[in-house]
Amino acid sequence: QAQDAGKATRLASDRCPGPGADAMTYPKPRQHLTEADFTPAQLTVLHLTARGLPDKVIASRLHRSYHTIRDHQRVLLAATGFRNRATLAVWWALYQHGVKA
Repeated sequence: QAQDAGKATRLASDRCPGPGADAMTYPKPRQHLTEADFTPAQLTVLHLTARGLPDKVIASRLHRSYHTIRDHQRVLLAATGFRNRATLAVWWALYQHGVKA
């Protein structure tokens, strides 16, 4: 039982840093980006993605095809260097709230 308790503590500490741990790390784009680096359409897709909307819902709201929305997201991912839309969404939400990466 002692081994199981030690293992659980190690697993928990891997996920949840304690009070002495370094500050939380935030997603950082490969270069400094601002809203001026994106087109209005890309910003709209970025905003709706950050709100957690699925691609098909974004396409429907913007009266664009699903493939157009995915193309915008591919450009956004390439510009930021992020690998997925979840990281992109977190970065944009933090950026909008003034959190500097």
